[in-house]
Amino acid sequence: MAPSRAVINATLPARRRPRRCNWKRQSSPAVANSQQEASESSNPAINGVLIQDARPHLWLTESNLELRFGELLETVRGQRDLQEISIYNILSRFSSEEMSCLYDAIAQFPLLQSFTVWSSQCLTVPVLTSVLNKAQRLQALTLSNLQINSHKEVLQLAQAILQHSSLTKLALDNLQITMSSSSLDSAFITLDPLLHAIAQNPRIESLRISASNDSNINTTTVVAKPDSLAALCRHSQLKELSLWNVELTDEALQGMARVLSSNQSSSCLESLTLRNCGTKLTHQGYASLVTMLQHNLRLQKVLLDTTNKSLQWQIEFLCYLNKCGTRRALLDSPANASVWLNALACHSHDLDSLFYLLGEGGGSNVVL
Repeated sequence: MAPSRAVINATLPARRRPRRCNWKRQSSPAVANSQQEASESSNPAINGVLIQDARPHLWLTESNLELRFGELLETVRGQRDLQEISIYNILSRFSSEEMSCLYDAIAQFPLLQSFTVWSSQCLTVPVLTSVLNKAQRLQALTLSNLQINSHKEVLQLAQAILQHSSLTKLALDNLQITMSSSSLDSAFITLDPLLHAIAQNPRIESLRISASNDSNINTTTVVAKPDSLAALCRHSQLKELSLWNVELTDEALQGMARVLSSNQSSSCLESLTLRNCGTKLTHQGYASLVTMLQHNLRLQKVLLDTTNKSLQWQIEFLCYLNKCGTRRALLDSPANASVWLNALACHSHDLDSLFYLLGEGGGSNVVL
């Protein structure tokens, strides 16, 4: 259901009346009236929509955005209480220098917790690292079209993420690692340093990297070292891991499987997505994840590109049992008749689950 809206019509001074900006700002209902009054009296640059929600949230979109950059920047700088900012498709309207200035202003908001940027224009690593270094209270970051041009930039980004004190959710969509024929360094650009830095940041709970698959762009995104993904799987807080269009190998998947097979490890991974991960992956790599799931009781969702129907069925079935908590309950009380009978009752409609419970699920160990 869409949030309720209350339109603010600010009274603007005759000497300076900026053009309309498609401006949405969310706040809690308890303070909506006071914020509206304050906005009308102290922030005449706003003429937009106030959305009732849990925390102050600014949306900037291309629709009806007619402000000159100076007016936009002045208006944004006046909103230092904002906790969430989303920018959609306005970057192409301004120069890279202007956008760097806007990002710098946003990064200095003392309460900023969530920042989302969706645009067709590329974002550079120096600008992103500057935002991360300044916005130390930032918890969720979603970006599109980040362009990495050298191994040095990978290291710079890795260092900024490693040292960030609050970041829990990171999503890099349409990531571009540019391969320049004139640069020897580009041949050695991989995501390995970035993944290891994320693995060492103890606060990250969700990671999504979706690399560009545009055939018209000279890019490739590679994880070269098998231990990079294994390091992520050892993370004690990471619950969601999603990689799209990132080139992987069977050795990388097998390294993940070894870590995730042990329920004594520190891993708390619940969701794993590996899609369009290159031509080097074979049945052997996917099969290692199925073997892992026979021991792992935490993973509740695993999405792969394998066309093997048997592997797909086993993955979906074991994840289903994990999500229900059935396998965990039987492991914790393998000889408890009430636990086992309760599991049978819960899955009485599912012959596959009943077969599992009566067979390898451990029914023969129950003392009646």
